[in-house]
Formats: sequence, C-alpha cells, structure tokens
Amino acid sequence: MALPPSAAYVLVDVNTGNVLAADNEHLRLPPASLTKVLTALIAVDYLRAGAGVRGTKESLEAYPNDVGIEKGVAWPLHDVLESLLVLSANDAAYALAQRISGSLATFASVMQRSAKQVGMTDSPVFHDPAGLDGTEGFEGGNLVSARDLAIVGRDFLDVPELARIVVQDSYHFVDPTGAAHYLPSMNNLFLESYPGAIGIKTGFTDKAGSCIMAAARRQGRTMLAVVMNGYNPTQSAIDLLNQGFQTRVGSEPTNDRLPPPALPGPVALSKLSLHHVSSHHVRPAHHPRARAGTNLGAAREPQSPRRAGPVALGSGAGAVGSGAAAPSRHGLSSVLAAWPAQVLLYLAAVAALFALWELWSLQQVYGQGRRTHGPSRPGPGPMSSAPMRPATTRPGPMSSIAGARRRREQLMASYRPHEHP
Repeated sequence: MALPPSAAYVLVDVNTGNVLAADNEHLRLPPASLTKVLTALIAVDYLRAGAGVRGTKESLEAYPNDVGIEKGVAWPLHDVLESLLVLSANDAAYALAQRISGSLATFASVMQRSAKQVGMTDSPVFHDPAGLDGTEGFEGGNLVSARDLAIVGRDFLDVPELARIVVQDSYHFVDPTGAAHYLPSMNNLFLESYPGAIGIKTGFTDKAGSCIMAAARRQGRTMLAVVMNGYNPTQSAIDLLNQGFQTRVGSEPTNDRLPPPALPGPVALSKLSLHHVSSHHVRPAHHPRARAGTNLGAAREPQSPRRAGPVALGSGAGAVGSGAAAPSRHGLSSVLAAWPAQVLLYLAAVAALFALWELWSLQQVYGQGRRTHGPSRPGPGPMSSAPMRPATTRPGPMSSIAGARRRREQLMASYRPHEHP
C-alpha cells in the first residue's frame, strides 16, 4: 500500500549529484530541525576544533528539546555538535549561533550568506539556527526547499567530523560542570532499520510536520533522500533510497544536477582575487577538514578556498577577499629575508662583538699593567722630585695593541699558579 504523499521530496546520487526523483522539490517549506545541518556545517568552518561554546540567556530559554548548557558555562565544540546532531538540542543551536556571530540576528545573515555560498537557488529564508518556527522560532523561522536541503546535506556528508557524528545511535559524555549526559539519536529508527544507513537528521514542528534527511551507502555509492512534511517520512525515505540503489549509474537522469560542492565561510572570495589569497586560505594537511583522494573534496577547491583559521566577522580579512593588492616584496625587507644576507649579517655581528671584547680586555690589561708595573708619574708642583719624562710621539694603534699584549704576558707571568684565571 502506497504511503500518503509528502509535501515535497527529492532523491540525489551523492557521488554524481544527479537528482533521480523529486516532487515539489523547489517548494519552500518550514524545514524544522533539518536546519541544524546547515548550522553544524557553518560551525565547523567558522570555529576551531578546540573552541568553547558558552550557554547564553537565549539558549537557556530554547525549548522544547535541550541538552542543558548552563548560562556562562563553556562546553567543548565537539560535545555541542554531538548534542546538536544526535539529540537535536535547540539550546546547542542557539549557543553555536551566538558563539559564531554574537547574536541570533547576525547569525541569520550568516546563514543567508552561507546558503548562497553552498549553491542554494530556491531563495531560502533563514532566521532560526535550530529550525524552530512560528511564535517559538526567531523571526518566525525558516523556509527552504527540499532540493536546497539536499545541497547542504551533500556538503555535510563530505565533512568527516560531522559524518562520524550522525552515524551514531547514541553519545555519552560528562560536561564541564561534572554532569553526565546520555544522548539517544533522534534518527535511530532509520539507522537501525536500513542496511547501509549513515544518518543524517530528522525534524518536527507543528508547522513543518515530520521531516527527514536520510543517507545510505552501498558498494561505493551514496544516496541521499529528503522528505518534508510526510505521513511516515522514514519509510518514504527508505523507498526513495531503494529506488536510488536500483538505478544504475549509466542510466541516471542528468537533466537536473546539484551544483558543485562548496563550503560556507566568513569571507566570500571573488574569482578575481583567488590568486592573491590562495596561500592564506588553503587548509594545512593536518587540519581535520583537509581531505585527500575524494572526488567531492577535489571539486570543492575552486568553489571555496580554505582558510588557515577562522576570521572574525567584520575583520580586515574582508579587504583580502575584495581583491586588495598584495604588499610589495621589494626593498630592504626582501633583501634581509634572503638567507645568504642573513648569514653574512650574523657573521659580521659576531666579528664585531669579538673585536669589541678583545679591545675591552686589552684595555683592562693595559690599565692594570699601568697600575701594577708602570713607573710613577710625577705630580705637578714643588713636591715632585722625579724628573719629567720627555714628550714622545703618540704610538699608532698597532704598536699600542702589541705593547698591551706584552704587558699582558708580563702580568700573566707574575701571577701565582692558583691565581691564574
């Protein structure tokens, strides 16, 4: 018996991007907690892995589903993401939004910009980071099409630290206050009932109805189904996934294909300025977001150059993205930057210090020799009985140094053995 139709659905081959089946896929609908997929994608691209996320007044008031982040208490980013995606905690979504942008209103702008960066084309409306809507949601909530959700879901699956979270059936941890938490997955029905299931998210509000974004992998192929406001969205998604795996790659329809994968980021880079900033935006190999050997990861690079680290909103990094000219490498700084010049300068400095030390030591010896062995200089006046020394020509530098060395040898010979330095 066929299920009652859902308000909208779409089935996508994640590997090729081809849309295999769809109905009302461009219709904007309330997405409920499927919004959290985009919120998580933004969070891992804006925040470093070791970031702390504090509870706020707004996150404390978020309901009905929360994990209990206390106001002012900083949780590790990983635990907040687990709470967001496994338990679908609304307070985790609000805390992340304010950690990234400072306010829910500013984060709404981040979500709108991110939607464009990842390639959403059905004019989505984003206000609430958790997907709450109506009077419970910030500014009335969100409106997104099933096809646009498939776009962000495809990007989500290509982020290893996020993909590992949504495949879990539960998560447990101890928060910074010492409280233990056990989080059962809200997507357990799909994870436990469908072979090859890899997540990713369910959602429900009175206005949005029951929704699901479900993905599965078999024999190297990954399928993604999005069902919005369905009678039994999990079963509808399973039926769509079965249809996808039964479709051979060579016979897939190609009339509708999702845009190349891309990631949201703090700075939107123009194509004109890519050659100026590519070295600053490529993630290092050890970064958790760096991927090698995957088709999706390779396809991302032209769309969204990586950042070496997060950039605060409103910072000077925007000037780089706007095509600002790179600073000149000419002049003294470039000469000093060359390693041969640095070596020569170092040797010159060492030689100068050695010469100064030698002159100082000779001066000390010369002075001590004058005080210890030199003749008494007659004083002025009638009390002086010694004859005045005749005036002589002032010796040159070399003769002074040679004389000082002789006096030093005489002093060394006059020391007793235990007084040798």
